Amino acid sequence: MPKEKKIIDKTHLAFAVLLLTWVFTDTQRLGNIPLLTMFLIFLIYPKIRLGKFGKMELGLFLYSVYLSIVTLLNIKTQLSGYEANSFLLLIEYFLCILLAFILSSNVDIPIFIKDIGFVGGMLSVFGIVEGVLRFPIYHYLLSGKLNIPDIGTNDYRIVIIFAYPIICGGFLIMFLICKLFFPIKNNLLNILLLVSIIEAILMNKSRSSWLAIAFLLILYLIKYTKFNLKINKKVVIYTILIFLVLFFLKIIFNVDVVSSISSEIIDRFSGSLNAGEGQIIRIETVQNSFIYWKDNIRILLFGGGKNYDKVFLQMYPVIKGGGSFVWNGAIDNEYITIIHESGLVGLAFILFVFLTAIKRFITCDKYDKSSVCVNMAVIGWAAVIYFYEGFNYPFIFLTIAILCSLSDRCVEKEQQKNEIN
Repeated sequence: MPKEKKIIDKTHLAFAVLLLTWVFTDTQRLGNIPLLTMFLIFLIYPKIRLGKFGKMELGLFLYSVYLSIVTLLNIKTQLSGYEANSFLLLIEYFLCILLAFILSSNVDIPIFIKDIGFVGGMLSVFGIVEGVLRFPIYHYLLSGKLNIPDIGTNDYRIVIIFAYPIICGGFLIMFLICKLFFPIKNNLLNILLLVSIIEAILMNKSRSSWLAIAFLLILYLIKYTKFNLKINKKVVIYTILIFLVLFFLKIIFNVDVVSSISSEIIDRFSGSLNAGEGQIIRIETVQNSFIYWKDNIRILLFGGGKNYDKVFLQMYPVIKGGGSFVWNGAIDNEYITIIHESGLVGLAFILFVFLTAIKRFITCDKYDKSSVCVNMAVIGWAAVIYFYEGFNYPFIFLTIAILCSLSDRCVEKEQQKNEIN
C-alpha cells in the first residue's frame, strides 16, 4: 500500500475514534474506555511517527504537571468524595496530551480537518431535527436521561451528542470553522451542511457561542482585510443568493427569518439579566472569588489543587430569593476555576497556550489554511470556556489538546519548508 494511502487511512481512523469519544462520553456509562481504545489503536498501528513536542503541547503538559503537584500537596483540603475524581481527571489530562501528540504526528492535517467539518455538518442536520422536535433524541438514546431543560418548549436548546447545550455550542463553532476553511468538492452539499451548522448554532441558543463567533469574526477581519482588500466573487454571489432566499421566504410564506433571528438573540441576552440566570451566577461567583482571594493570597498565587473550586463554593454559594435558590455546583468560568485550582501560576500556562494560538493566527501565512483553521478553532474554545468549566470534561480537553498539537505540527512543517528553501 502506498505511503500516502496509509496516512489517509490512518487519518480517517483517527477521526473515527475521536468521534467515538464524543459519542460515548454522553452515555456516561463507558467512562474512560473511549480514551483507552484510542490509545490502544495508535499503539498497535504500525510505524507510528512522532514529531517534536511543540510550544502549545508543552504549555498544556506543564499546566498538568503543576496542577498534579498542587493537588498532591493539598489533598487534605479536598471535599470528601472528590479525591478520586481529581486524580482521575489528572490522569486523563496526561493521556489526552499524549494521544493528541501521537495523533497530530500521524495524520494528514487537511484531511483530518475536513473530516471534522463534514461530520460536524451531518451532526448539525441531526441537531436541526432535534430542534424541530424540541426533544433530546440522541442524548436520551445514549444516556437514557432526560436532564436537558425546557423540553417541548420554545426555550429548548439543542445538545445533539454533547451532553449539555453550552458544550454543544463550542463544538458547533469548531465545526463551522473547519467547514469554512475546508469545504468538500460537492458545492451544493457543502452549502447545505454549512447552512445546517449555522442553523444549529442558532437553535443551540448559547450566548457564549454567539459572543465567540463575534470575537472570531473580528480577528478574521483584522487578518484578512489587512492583506487583501479584493472582493471575493464567490462571497458576493453567496450573499446575494442568501438575501434572495430570505426575500422570497418573506414574500411567499410571510416568514421573516431576519426578524426571528434578531428577536431570538435579543431575548437570550436580555434573559441573562434575570435573577438565577447563568450570567448573574457567573458574575457573583467571580465577585466572591476576588473577595476570597484577598484573604487567601496563597490560593490566588498557587491554587488549592484540582476541584478546589468546589471547596470555595461551599464557603461562598450564590443565594437568591432569601434562600429559595442556592447555587454551589460550579463557578461556570474556566479561568476563575483554574486560579482556584492552580493559581496564577497555572493560569499563566493556559494563557500562554491560548495567546500562542492568537499570535500564530495573526502571523501565519493567510494561505496556510491548516494553521489558520486550527488556531482559530483553539481561540474559539478559549472564548467559550470563559462561560463554563470545559476542562472538567476529558473529551473537551482532548479536543483542545488535539487542536493545539495540530497547530504545533503546522509550525514544524513550516520550519522544515523554510529549511529546505
